[in-house]
Amino acid sequence: MLALAAFLTVPARGEEPPEMIRASRIQDFVGIAFRPGSTNWVQLEASSDLRYWTPVVQVAAQIETVLYVDVEAANQSHRFFRTRAPGISLDVARALWNDAGITNYVFRFERISQLPPYLYSALVTVRQGVKQISEAVADGVSVAAPDPSLFPAVSELFDELAQAKRDGIRQVWVTFDPVSAFPARCTLDRRGGVNQESTALVQYRVAGFRPLEPLE
Repeated sequence: MLALAAFLTVPARGEEPPEMIRASRIQDFVGIAFRPGSTNWVQLEASSDLRYWTPVVQVAAQIETVLYVDVEAANQSHRFFRTRAPGISLDVARALWNDAGITNYVFRFERISQLPPYLYSALVTVRQGVKQISEAVADGVSVAAPDPSLFPAVSELFDELAQAKRDGIRQVWVTFDPVSAFPARCTLDRRGGVNQESTALVQYRVAGFRPLEPLE
């Protein structure tokens, strides 16, 4: 069973509150359509019992209606959804990340694009602010000298998302890690631009994030 619950919202002056439209099965997943009501951050939440709600994703959109595909709903017998405004902004999440004080860490960064390479991944290691890229693979082929700018550290990922929001791209989606608040999954929707690069829909995934000991 899928259901849309009433939203909780305190919209800014002159803004419309978010509006849930529908939830429907898309093959093995669930699609949730809603109107954000503004270009500010709106949070989509989910619950299995209408008592405890967890954040699913944050969205800032320039379009009237957005569609989010919830892959985690595939194996659940019932799931409720609601929107909340304002959502968690990048500034709030970045402050939580900074408060965590993690300066040494490693993760695998995955970049999924409509333009080749379609799947580009690498191991990102950061020690005291210095980033190293290793084990880069583009569409299954090892890359000897990957472009470091394509594999951001956490601070750089926050910067890229913030710039996309300032640029007013079509949609920015982000799911923050529930423990350390780094962006764990992101979607940058630049479709509708005037050149080939700006038409891309790009997804980022941070997998296997692990703090490192100083001497590790």
